[in-house]
Order: sequence, then structure tokens, then C-alpha cells
Amino acid sequence: MKGSRSKSRAQASLRRPVLGFEIVNACATRLCRHPDLRDEILEAFVLEGGLAIETAEVDHAGVLALAQRFRLTGYDASYLWLAQRLDAELVTLDRPLSRAAAALVGLAGLTAPQA
Repeated sequence: MKGSRSKSRAQASLRRPVLGFEIVNACATRLCRHPDLRDEILEAFVLEGGLAIETAEVDHAGVLALAQRFRLTGYDASYLWLAQRLDAELVTLDRPLSRAAAALVGLAGLTAPQA
């Protein structure tokens, strides 16, 4: 039992930094693509620290099934799975992800995103 609790704590503590890595990666990519927006991007990066972001567990087998079904990356399929699970609108400019979400409309109560 003790080993199980330690493993759960370790997993929880690992999830928190991963989100930070994703945000850093997004900002770094934006900085490379839009050096003219450097000040705005860095300002948004600093503001992120004050956001209340809720994390959610996902069913990795379900994500994999969506990735295979719609030929998505695991990353994109995770967003699709979560939108489906939360019965939330998925808003994206990514065309393959948008098509996959539109294909699920009516099946899972998703709203077709406006691309």
C-alpha cells in the first residue's frame, strides 16, 4: 500500500510540470515564428502563472482509439477525447482535428467547431 501511495504522489507531481513544458514550448514556437510579437508573447507567458488551470485524467486507450480512427496525433486525440468526455465544444484551427470533431457531432453531443 505504501508503495502505491508513493507512486500516485510521484505521478501527480510529474503531471504538474508537464503542463509548464507545454506552455514553454508553445511560447518558444510562437517566438520563433513571430519575433515581432516578442513583447506580447512574453507578457502572456508571465500571465499564465496566475491562471487557475484544472487538469483532468484521460483514458489513454480511448485516446489511442480516437487517434487511430481519425488519423490524429495522440496529442490532438487527447483534446478530442476530453471535449467528448466533458461534452464541451472543441474550438481549433487544426483541420484534421476539426474534421474529427465534426464527425463526432451527434454521436457524442459535440458542437462542430468553427474553422
